[in-house]
Amino acid sequence: MNTGLIPITKYVEITSAFAGGDAGTTREPIARLFTENALAPFGSVLEFSSLENVKAYFGASSSEYDLAQKYFTRISKLNTYPQKISFARYSTDGLAASLTSGITAFNLDTIKKVTQGSLTLSYTALGGSPKNFTASNLDFSSAATLADVASTLQTAISAVITGATVEYSTDLNGGRFVLSAASSEDGSFSAATGDVAELLGWSSATGVINSSGTAILSLSENLDLIVGANDNFYTFAFVNALELDEAAEVSQWNSARNCDFFYVCQIPSAAVNYADFQSKLSNDTGTLLVYDTTNESQFIIPMAAIAAIDFNEEHAVIDLMFQGAEGFTPNNLADKIGGVPRWQVLDNLNINYYAATQYAGTPLAFFQNGVLQGDIASASVYLGAIWLKASIISKCMEVFRLNNAIYANKADAAKLAAACSTIWDKAVKNGSILAGKALSDSEKAAVAQLTGDSSAWSTIESQGFIFQYEVRTKTDTGQKYFWYRLVYAGTDTIHSVEGTNTGISSTAA
Repeated sequence: MNTGLIPITKYVEITSAFAGGDAGTTREPIARLFTENALAPFGSVLEFSSLENVKAYFGASSSEYDLAQKYFTRISKLNTYPQKISFARYSTDGLAASLTSGITAFNLDTIKKVTQGSLTLSYTALGGSPKNFTASNLDFSSAATLADVASTLQTAISAVITGATVEYSTDLNGGRFVLSAASSEDGSFSAATGDVAELLGWSSATGVINSSGTAILSLSENLDLIVGANDNFYTFAFVNALELDEAAEVSQWNSARNCDFFYVCQIPSAAVNYADFQSKLSNDTGTLLVYDTTNESQFIIPMAAIAAIDFNEEHAVIDLMFQGAEGFTPNNLADKIGGVPRWQVLDNLNINYYAATQYAGTPLAFFQNGVLQGDIASASVYLGAIWLKASIISKCMEVFRLNNAIYANKADAAKLAAACSTIWDKAVKNGSILAGKALSDSEKAAVAQLTGDSSAWSTIESQGFIFQYEVRTKTDTGQKYFWYRLVYAGTDTIHSVEGTNTGISSTAA
């Protein structure tokens, strides 16, 4: 599948980095679930704004609906909830292009009345010309079953589109007619027209599911194609857990994107050696590992929590730690491994989980600990970086599109700077940038190194950021570009309390 879309990085390229540790290191915040379900057309992204729509499309017994139910019913601490969810199909085995009925109600007696039906469609292979097909006088009067109808169609269509098949499938959230090309290749059908197309649900008016074909692709190539077509999400996961080598490939792909997305990686089962699993993904920035012995798809908890964020609100950036999730069963992590409680082993590996503590006899269950693999452990800091990068790209593109030209002078550079400044102000409000943060000595040293100013750290402590910009020239092409550097305080969060209570009394010894 060739999307024909130019990467946004041609126009606005943002690199997110993190500094200050001892080692020195607008899109919607919705979830994207990658599925192998044939109802999700390859080459397109499905977005749903309600649980009922997911149910109507995939069916009440589908894994997609089960996950959407857990996702949409999640209410945040500010009484917000996810507004949308998206699904995209992937395949590492290759797919033949197909047309699948957009309706599921077929009356055989009605179809048998067709004795002079018509159907028109075309198929285009990659680099080829459309193969047009028009059939007239289609006769279904002798069909005893809907499968017979499919057989009649196959005979007619394959005479022109060599190797094409038609079947009546009963396991796609209701019975549907499926037209498939002969081989797995980059190709596509057109939506069909004609009275038979309407009866079969193959027309645009009946919501035909038009799935592009694809040759065999790696997972990374799948992600490149799908995200290249639609990157409207913050978190992504796979409906069915990936095996270790597959998860490692996806994790590395995401890390290379530099703060575009969270990869929410569910460790497939308790039987997997999660230490080995974590070890292979430990260097990948932006990977959030979730341990789940309950088989309840608890990886959806952080995805739903992030999707419920309204970045226009004050104090919007969340800590994934202490996020509640009613309806889920807390993992029992009290057993010991080598004398160490399992929860502590998971903590040491930066693996997340849903578990419970108790106080005053009352169980308290929440998601823990909101940490990532890779260069930056804090999911809150990483979340702020995703929002900042997405917002800057959106704002700069807005400036480019609204102005006749942006001249390479101070006045027009100031236009871009002013646009960016609105993002910094909003970031301080929503918590992506943390004003008033006391910097450590290593963080102060990092600021001095980046800015060349040994006292710049005080500005970051007070207002949360330092913004520098100028017009520069590319050495290879001579083209002018707007260069900026934002050094800001990431949103560290507090996860625990330690204190000493000392009572003063005249009776003290």
